[in-house]
Amino acid sequence: MKKYFILIPCIIILGCATTKNGGSYTEKGLAALQNGELNYAQALFEQALKENPRDSFTLNNLGVVHERRGNYKKALEMYQAAAQTGSSVTIGSDDPEYKGITISELAAKNAKRAREIQPTTVPGQSKEDELKGLYSTAYKSFTSEEYDKALYEFSRYLDLVSDKSLAGNALYWIGEIYYQKEDYFQSLETFWKVVTDYPDGSKIPDTLLRLGDTYKALEDRQSAARMFKKVIESFPNTDAAKKAEKRLAGL
Repeated sequence: MKKYFILIPCIIILGCATTKNGGSYTEKGLAALQNGELNYAQALFEQALKENPRDSFTLNNLGVVHERRGNYKKALEMYQAAAQTGSSVTIGSDDPEYKGITISELAAKNAKRAREIQPTTVPGQSKEDELKGLYSTAYKSFTSEEYDKALYEFSRYLDLVSDKSLAGNALYWIGEIYYQKEDYFQSLETFWKVVTDYPDGSKIPDTLLRLGDTYKALEDRQSAARMFKKVIESFPNTDAAKKAEKRLAGL
């Protein structure tokens, strides 16, 4: 029986696999996913599915891409499709819970989790009340370090809210979630989106500060210093500027 050897932090597949064709779209997509290049990974997985729409491994990992973006509805769709293929290909893992199970079985576990972490709605609730409740719930999930749940809730809030200033705040917290998860490439992309899409938002000082922190984590000290200096010059005498001064001195 053929096996895929996969590193599994929690339940999401983020490791390496052996495919029939070396250098395939799926294999390249998996490498992109490991590097946090979600757009590229999605494009590669979707191309792979054009060639083999029932490839359970590719379907599952495309679900991972959507889940990491907080799009749990689409992730669930991919996981369910992977589970329904009935693949007999097994995975290799040191974790007893996953050792020897098939990719389809793993996808079914992913689908179950994706369903469980989606927040429920209250019948008859107004949109304004729903938005307030969703933001509050998302922030509570973040402070409780339930990052996957918070990511979904802030993303859902972002899809519903029309106030640009509030949307910028939600996007900032999404970037912060990626930062806490040490997904620095994705946090970098998200924080820059806050700066470009919501330049007048109240979270810009904190966003620039976090951009500096993210560049530092990526060992790009020159870019980190540039961000810290930007905070100091653009927002003098603020808490963010004081933090930026300390971080700049510590580079």
